[in-house]
Amino acid sequence: MALTASNMARRQWIAVVSVQLTLKLALQFIRILSTVNCQLLMLAQV
Repeated sequence: MALTASNMARRQWIAVVSVQLTLKLALQFIRILSTVNCQLLMLAQV
């Protein structure tokens, strides 16, 4: 019983960590996209 409980806890922890990493990567990607979009808009206005 203790083994399955620790297994579930480990899986839950891995899931939480992977979600946090995915969110961080997504935020960085969105930032890069927004900066690129701003530069493209500035170029288009010239």
